[in-house]
Amino acid sequence: PCVGPFVERLGQYARGDFGEDFRGRAVTELVAVAAPNTLRLFAVVTITWLIMGLLLGSVAARYRGRAADHSIRFTSILIDAFPVFVMLLVYKYVVAVPVGTWMRDRFGSDSFLGLLFKPSFDPNHPWATVIIPGILLGATGSAAFIRLVRAGQLENYGADHVRAAKAKGMSSKRLIVFHILRNSSIPVATAVGFVFAEALSGAVITEGIMNIHGMGGLLWNSVRESVTPVVVGVVTLLAILVLVVNIAVDFAHAVLDPRIRYG
Repeated sequence: PCVGPFVERLGQYARGDFGEDFRGRAVTELVAVAAPNTLRLFAVVTITWLIMGLLLGSVAARYRGRAADHSIRFTSILIDAFPVFVMLLVYKYVVAVPVGTWMRDRFGSDSFLGLLFKPSFDPNHPWATVIIPGILLGATGSAAFIRLVRAGQLENYGADHVRAAKAKGMSSKRLIVFHILRNSSIPVATAVGFVFAEALSGAVITEGIMNIHGMGGLLWNSVRESVTPVVVGVVTLLAILVLVVNIAVDFAHAVLDPRIRYG
């Protein structure tokens, strides 16, 4: 009795039919409205964790065993132990409310700084109001990335080709960029799939708390209102998206390392 409805549902998914909510609105239409805000959030998240991960991870590897290395590793562990929802709640009620009020009184309600520290999402100014939530979500996701970059670069610092380049008098900047950073990018690319899935789960919490009208916010509200068709449809779309990203990561391996080929 379960196989028939399951096969029928898979056929609907293949035709692009992910169901309707209780008001008769198609899930794909709801997602089409919500997806741009999630993409904005993800753009900020990706830039944040790439900058933090590559920069801090490279510094920690370059100065292994020194104060900078210990400080960065301790900070990454501290960030990893701090739940994203706690960080968002502290920001929203402790930081954003007083700072945002002062910014709007000082520079105007429509100024960039006034919108930047607004405690909730503004659909009329979507980019300005997703920057801080995106940075916070990206910072929490960068903790493991920092340690991964550090470990990958430390492995390459002791490689034969790096020692040979040093012996030939290659500058430190060129050595790091062309020999260490690129050869350390394969495990980093692998982590993209895991970080992306983690960011999706974090986006649900982030968009729910910050009232961002994205896919995470849509899922958040659907769970609260027990709109089961929307929950199933959105989760299915997110699962497909994670699969696509992981397949893209596998193909990126072949680009980063010519030795990898898929027959």
